[in-house]
Amino acid sequence: MIKQLLGISCHCPAGFGENKVLSCADAVAKAIQAHSFASGFDTGLEVKAPDRGACPECGGVVEHEGGCAVCRVCGYSECS
Repeated sequence: MIKQLLGISCHCPAGFGENKVLSCADAVAKAIQAHSFASGFDTGLEVKAPDRGACPECGGVVEHEGGCAVCRVCGYSECS
């Protein structure tokens, strides 16, 4: 279950570095993984947080440019 949920991103990730949460699903996966590790079970999965989120319009990759989130697929811009 952790492997399926870990790394799913939404249009508005929160946090930075190792504490970055990409979506609700990602937060659940990280909580389950942390609990498993605290209980002595190693899941063997590394947490890899991408720097970008997903476009709320089309689900494409959102790039941060000039202080705005921009989707190159559909043209969505957080600033417009």
